[in-house]
Amino acid sequence: MQPYVVKQGDHLPLLAYRFAFDADSVWNDPANDDLRKLRPDPNLLLPTDVLYIPDQVNKSPVPHSLQTGQSNLFVSDVPNVGLVVVFADPARASQGFSVTECPDLKGLSTDGDGHATFDIPISMQKVSIVFASDGATFSIKVGHLNPIETLSGAAQRLQNLGFLDPAMDLDGLDVDTVRAALLALHAGPSDPSGQTGAEGGDAPPSSGADDGSDLSDDPFGDDDDTGDVTKYDNYAQDGTAPPDSASLPQSASSQGDSPTMSDDGTPDDQAKKLLLDAHGS
Repeated sequence: MQPYVVKQGDHLPLLAYRFAFDADSVWNDPANDDLRKLRPDPNLLLPTDVLYIPDQVNKSPVPHSLQTGQSNLFVSDVPNVGLVVVFADPARASQGFSVTECPDLKGLSTDGDGHATFDIPISMQKVSIVFASDGATFSIKVGHLNPIETLSGAAQRLQNLGFLDPAMDLDGLDVDTVRAALLALHAGPSDPSGQTGAEGGDAPPSSGADDGSDLSDDPFGDDDDTGDVTKYDNYAQDGTAPPDSASLPQSASSQGDSPTMSDDGTPDDQAKKLLLDAHGS
């Protein structure tokens, strides 16, 4: 076995396909005991995690015969992976949609709870869901959601839910800022419709994908081609600054059982439960 350093966007099924190994066997190998204890879900890995995979040094490419002077046709059989995206806006329930990058994925529909469920090629790193009713587009990167027990993972979910600034650089996160966003989520929505984070319009979808998907830089469907970001930053459409602890409702900031995180950015159990309940993954 040899060490492989996890990169952003990696998840176990993708790595198994890329390096031609059996995902279950490798994940349960004693060499990965420490990682398995640290990351209960192999689809939610953190960049810099070390996964031990079968040795690749002596693997040679599979040779194929070619006929000179003729066209040679090769077909790659790429397996699929299931993707589930949950839309928080009730208006997105039972609505038709298509997936831009997959021509066969047309005429699909979310279910009554706003779940969009479909299969994509395992090597696909980004998909765009387009709703038929109004053309609203939601871009999603696959495999980019970090583990919930990390500071960046908590921040990603808070961004997807609309409680952190989309321009925030997750490489230099301030723990107090994320704590304040957690307290704002704990305080609950002020919107009678039950939406959190956005004032009117579409509430951002949350990703419930088993492969660690995360939402895109264009969460509200305006398709403004602002470009990709590594981690996704969904935030209130009214452009207001993210909440700070001084501006939070007294009921949230004064409760003794309020969710929080340690100084190293590890969410406590209540914070993780709150994020899981609100985000779905």
